[in-house]
Amino acid sequence: MKLKKSINLGDIMSKNFEKSISELEKLVAEMENGNITLDESIDKFEKGMQLIKECKDALQTARGRVEKILEDGSRAVFENEN
Repeated sequence: MKLKKSINLGDIMSKNFEKSISELEKLVAEMENGNITLDESIDKFEKGMQLIKECKDALQTARGRVEKILEDGSRAVFENEN
C-alpha cells in the first residue's frame, strides 16, 4: 500500500518537473528572441529562477527516493545472503 502512494507521489513530482522544464524552455526562447522589454526580461528571468529552484528541489527529492530504494534493496540482499 505504501509503495502505491510513493508511485503516485512520484508521478505528480515527475509531471511538475516536466511542466517546470517546459515553462523554463519557453521563457528562455522568449528571452533569446529579444522582442521583449527590459522589464519583461527581468520578470521572465525571475520566473525562470523560481522554476530552476523547483526543478532542483524535485531532483533532490527524487535522488533521496532512489537512495532509499537502493539502501532498502542492499539491506534485503544482505539479509538474504545470511
